[in-house]
Amino acid sequence: MGWEEIRPPITDAPFKDELRRGYTDFSRFPKWIWLFEMRGGMLDKCMETTVLRLKGGPEIKYCRRAYLRITEDNNQHAVIVLMRTKARVINSAEDKWDVEYTQNFRMVALVPRFMGILHGVMGTYLLIFRDGKVEKAISQYPSVGRFTPKTIIDAINYYFPQPFHVIKRLNDELEIGHVLFNAIPKIEMDELEPSVKDEVKKQLREIGIK
Repeated sequence: MGWEEIRPPITDAPFKDELRRGYTDFSRFPKWIWLFEMRGGMLDKCMETTVLRLKGGPEIKYCRRAYLRITEDNNQHAVIVLMRTKARVINSAEDKWDVEYTQNFRMVALVPRFMGILHGVMGTYLLIFRDGKVEKAISQYPSVGRFTPKTIIDAINYYFPQPFHVIKRLNDELEIGHVLFNAIPKIEMDELEPSVKDEVKKQLREIGIK
């Protein structure tokens, strides 16, 4: 889901300072790396939709609360934000009613733009990519047996390299975990093209995964 599907649209991406370490040259990346790109734009779904009724006019439906992935074309980092939108009815020219939107963004995570849960004969791993290659592979939690929204947050906070992190907030931690879990690609090794499968296996061996 892209920016054009968010109502109202975002015209300027904030958090440029948080993204500053992630600039790179995507022309050097293999094409298959895009299989592991985190979902873009609005993540998962709108968490809260509101209907605003215009006096003598139509009902305006807009997304009041949603999580977004914010990044830039040449950046391999992504900021996850909670966007809250407020709307108010204003009296515009020619005595017609209009709507004015204001938005507030709260950062909840900084994560790699390219990562994914890979299932294969060697097990299940959460992969982190940097500069188009596997940088780290985190095995699924033995006590749980699989990755879950909670263990995704734990993995990012305890095993991902700096500056990646998730801000832990008691009231909405479970919601953030679900949003991140749903946005991360889940890949079956056997479904990859043979050449891609061989390259991924090679990169895993280079970081010690047999």
